[in-house]
Amino acid sequence: MRSSIARGRYVAKGSTKQPAVNMRKMYYSCDMERSAQQVANRCLFQHSDRSGKNTGENLYQYMMQRQWATKPLSTNGTGYDACKAWESEFQTIGWPSNTLTSSSFGTGIGHATQMAWWQTTLVGCGVAQCSDNTYQKVLVVCHYQDAGNWIGENIYDAGPTCSKCGTGYRCDSSTGLCIV
Repeated sequence: MRSSIARGRYVAKGSTKQPAVNMRKMYYSCDMERSAQQVANRCLFQHSDRSGKNTGENLYQYMMQRQWATKPLSTNGTGYDACKAWESEFQTIGWPSNTLTSSSFGTGIGHATQMAWWQTTLVGCGVAQCSDNTYQKVLVVCHYQDAGNWIGENIYDAGPTCSKCGTGYRCDSSTGLCIV
């Protein structure tokens, strides 16, 4: 998704987004994974306290009534399923502007905008099998650094691909992403 955005090839609900001058490559972080796994292990489908941590957080859950679940729900592929569900917010709701407003955030695109946030360079995810008296559940939690979704800020700056990567970054021409 980020590479497609960076190169001006991403289509959100029928509208092609402009390329990004500054989309940074996202790397997997074991530290982010550890913190996400700790949250997932709580088996609560609610955001954790991220204050002061400069990390964003996406949650995804699927569940089945216990009476229909003859064995524990599989966690295979749930990270992929979560990412596809979050990205689909752009496809079903749209992406009205590169500047995140309270109004656009309120439409329900916050998971997708966190994934697309230009300054975010680290991601790590945790998955937990959970159950209660009624449901078997699988919970996916992903943590992102730097956090995105700042109201009034740009999700990314539009313009020629990689033209403003910034100090310490260079352009990976094959992906259109700014890399260290």
